[in-house]
Amino acid sequence: MVKRDEAWGTFHRLLFWLFDVRRWNKELRKLLEIVETEEGFLYKMQFYTPPPKPSGRAWGWRWYLEPDVATEIYKRYPESMRDFVEHHIQDLPPDLFDLATQHGDEELLDYITYTQMLKLQQLVWQAYPPVTYYRKPDEKARETIEATSALIIARFNRLYDGSPEKYVRHAANVMSRIRAFQIGSFELQLRHNPVLNYLAKKHHEAWRASSEGILELMESPDIYVNLIALDILSKGGDESANRVIENLRMFRSLLLGRTKINTKKKVLACLENAAWQGEQYAQQILPHLRDIVDFQGKRAISDDVMVAYLRLQTAFSEVEAG
Repeated sequence: MVKRDEAWGTFHRLLFWLFDVRRWNKELRKLLEIVETEEGFLYKMQFYTPPPKPSGRAWGWRWYLEPDVATEIYKRYPESMRDFVEHHIQDLPPDLFDLATQHGDEELLDYITYTQMLKLQQLVWQAYPPVTYYRKPDEKARETIEATSALIIARFNRLYDGSPEKYVRHAANVMSRIRAFQIGSFELQLRHNPVLNYLAKKHHEAWRASSEGILELMESPDIYVNLIALDILSKGGDESANRVIENLRMFRSLLLGRTKINTKKKVLACLENAAWQGEQYAQQILPHLRDIVDFQGKRAISDDVMVAYLRLQTAFSEVEAG
């Protein structure tokens, strides 16, 4: 005779094989209704947890929790089921956001913020389609962008009001998750994605005071995240200069890599502005500029680097002579 648990296991293996996400959420609702203890729920969840992605199958995001299910599971078992909920979130349930805030679960809120920022990026194309798309703006998409952004930005404001350092730490945690080429049409997103705009444009003074925050931006595999760091550090001051010196290897790699010429000019401007803050900075930056002058590839800006190098070398040689 087949045991009941074995029968359940067979049923759910078939369920996962058929990719029936709605039925999966329906079954989870039933489970929440009939199981009263945390121990019992965790035991049953071994039959309801999607298996690892098999070779040749695109599972991943397809197994998502519907908002009410994600909220109820986290509400009941915020510690034991936290990772499960995080892994299977797709839409943003406001109640779940509030619950995570009440529990002080900032790491979960960081992950939710990251996933929703990417979702907003998709909605921007629907809400603000380029003229060449010959398509009317999707008003529902605009409403979703506004509602989701308001929730996330309220959290950013709360973090910053409490501690600018804490805000940067969590903002950097969000930005560090962005993979290469995940941000498309950067200028369009900056205009219409309020979450990305906030992260890129707000509280630059707090970013410049954070070595760890700038390091996360500079070491991102996405060039547009690097550009945000360059924009933050483009303003003068000792704090900007200190952050530039801490990331000299990254600045050098951007100048020598396959980045666009205009990006390299922004990199050079940051280096030159940092050097002008004092001789202690110039002495560390000048050797890098001198080395880069020798590179003459199609994307090299050796002439601009030469001008900057000679200008700084002359100025600080006169200081030493004086």
